[in-house]
Amino acid sequence: MIYFVRDTIMNKTSNQEGAHDALLHYDLDTLYKMIDVINDTLVSIRFSVNQNVHFEVLLVKIAEMIKAQPEHVQNNCYNKCGSRTQQ
Repeated sequence: MIYFVRDTIMNKTSNQEGAHDALLHYDLDTLYKMIDVINDTLVSIRFSVNQNVHFEVLLVKIAEMIKAQPEHVQNNCYNKCGSRTQQ
């Protein structure tokens, strides 16, 4: 996941659209926050007995970040992701 978000940031800053264009409409601040949350979760998982809980909390945090985006950004991401899953 962290590499996916990193590649999106790289594509966004270089103005290239590629395989990771579903998140290109998110602002850079949100993408950096996603990386921070993923990284913090990975650190927590290393020292945890119950790693599933940390991963589930990570998914909820990322979902909340996506939910906080403007509706047109959410719809754009959903349309791009949805068309790929139907192929």
